[in-house]
Parts: sequence; structure tokens; C-alpha cells
Amino acid sequence: MSFIDRSTLRDQNTAQIELHRSLAGEYRERYRHTFARVFSEYWNRQFTSQLPDRVGRILDCGCGTGDLTRALTAPAARVVALDISEAMLSEGQRTLPENAPVIWVASPGERLPFHDTVFDAVCFRGALHHMADETAALHEAYRVLRPGGLFAFQLPSHIPARHRVQPRPRAYRLLRRAGVPPAHLYRRLHLHPITMSALPHDRVGEIVRAAGGRILDVRDETATGGVVSSDYLATKP
Repeated sequence: MSFIDRSTLRDQNTAQIELHRSLAGEYRERYRHTFARVFSEYWNRQFTSQLPDRVGRILDCGCGTGDLTRALTAPAARVVALDISEAMLSEGQRTLPENAPVIWVASPGERLPFHDTVFDAVCFRGALHHMADETAALHEAYRVLRPGGLFAFQLPSHIPARHRVQPRPRAYRLLRRAGVPPAHLYRRLHLHPITMSALPHDRVGEIVRAAGGRILDVRDETATGGVVSSDYLATKP
């Protein structure tokens, strides 16, 4: 069932839905390659190591084809896997057995279709910095997190100046307006609509405090090209 109210979506949301509809199968297949699998397993361990051995209900926000979702089924009694792309969710469902403790939900992360304080933990892995409004997504995560729950998320804290222009999303949008199919833009011209944003530690701290949360730990790692990726572990007092 789709919870997407398309009237609320920004251009970046709509473009991502359109692209992922064409490429969801390829996106899932890329995790079959050895390098991608090793890299993904490393980040999954980084996230799951911050969680208790057993957790009641976990929200995997921006789950894509469910790579982290599969890892979260070990500690969680129930995983809610949420993504803006229904096509990505469909691919993810194919990789898990029917009796897996997972519920798949299509919705933007900036407007979660859940009641307040219903999750014991919330995770954003490799998704928050691609969203149209990171601040809204962070506030929504805290709204649905129960008091005492854990919030693990990944967000760049620094992007070097040479990478901030991000010409590929600009070119993608221009060519889509001219009618070029999204799959052609991605496969042949290597263009995509997804922008990457960064928030410094102090700004993230301000947003978390305003949402009623508290940061417990921050781990920084410098990636190729000088982008600093920060892993946050936070809670809701």
C-alpha cells in the first residue's frame, strides 16, 4: 500500500521516484558484486553494533532494496522498511522470505505515516543526505521514536568545495525537461537527479536538540574525495 501524497513531494523526491522505477532491479543486483557486498556489510555492522542484542520495532528509513533491512532482522522483533520508491521496495521484498518480520512502506522520510513514539529504534543509512529536507526528516524520526529509544543515522559533515557544485543533477533535470528518458540518462550519460548535502556537527546538534533528542556519540570517517561521513548515535530522553 502506498502512503505517498504526491502533492507534498518536492522536485527531488519526484525525480528519485521516477529514476528508481527504471533502475530498481539493477540497484539490487549491484550488491551481488564482491566489493559492493563487502562495503555494504561493513556499514551494516557499523549500524547494528550500536543497537542492543534485541530490539522491539525498528524503522529503516530510506531502505532502498532492503540491504540494511536484512541485517536488522537479527536484533529486531519487527522491522518497518520505508522508502520513497515503491519499485525499490518491491525488489527488496523479493530478497527476503515471506515470513521475515518486515513491513514494507512507501513514503517520503520527511512525512512519516506513523503515530508518535511507536519505534524502539530508527535508522538512516546512506539516505538522509539525499532527502529534500534533512531537518524535516530528523524531526519526523524523533516524533516516531519512543522515549529512551535509539536513533542511528549517517550524514556527511563536510563536502569539499570542488564537489559542492554537483553538475550531474543539474544536467539530469535539464535533459529530463527536454524529454530524455531517465534510464538513458543514468546508463548512457551517467547522470542522476540525487544531490548530496552536508551538515556540520554543531548544526546537527541544534536540530537534534530542537527535536527533543540528545547525541550520544559521533564517529567520523573520511571517504574518497575528502567527503567526511559522520555516524551519529542519538537518543530521546
